Amino acid sequence: MADNKISIYNALIISISLLILSILIGFTINVEVIYLLLIYFISSLFYSKFLKKIIYFDCIILSGFYLYRMFFGCNIIEIKFSSWLIFFSFCLFFSLALLKRYNELEILKINKILKNYKRNYSYKRDVKLLKNIGLFSGLLSCFILISYSQSLTASEYYNSPNLIILSGIMLIFWIVRIWKKAKIVNMNDPVEFALKDIFTYFVFLLIVLIFIFSKINIF
Repeated sequence: MADNKISIYNALIISISLLILSILIGFTINVEVIYLLLIYFISSLFYSKFLKKIIYFDCIILSGFYLYRMFFGCNIIEIKFSSWLIFFSFCLFFSLALLKRYNELEILKINKILKNYKRNYSYKRDVKLLKNIGLFSGLLSCFILISYSQSLTASEYYNSPNLIILSGIMLIFWIVRIWKKAKIVNMNDPVEFALKDIFTYFVFLLIVLIFIFSKINIF
């Protein structure tokens, strides 16, 4: 594995076992799930072998993988994967993917071990661009969420869609904060950092409550 905690042999055994288990589970759902699973597996191998070496494009592909997983889940539970969700999720995931690269460069710079960085990103050339594009993409996801609150789609599903604006504002605070943290805190993985961050739980709990209130028309 990337951090050398698991040997290549053990990782291979675990990966093959999980793939076989996933296929067996897929058979209990429908054949389409098997196709989707194999497409994801082959795409991941192709990314690991070739695409991850292409700077910036690797972050686009990673964001696509996150979207694919969401599509996979929506397909299994048979719910619509809306265009609003696609654009919002892609911008948010793209921001987090760029944040990971940015964080790697900043932490290696602090520790004065940039020479050990194995990717093709350069601190002098890319660190500011990673931050600017990543922060913009994250804030764009918030704008998409706020715009959704004013859409006809939102008015069909929520009794008080204007409340969703508050969730967009809360997400702005979270995006700005995590990007500030990325300059000084070794996150390893933004998702892993978020799972250990109390403020993240607080923000997303509020966002969930906002969506619940907007649905039940409490006001």
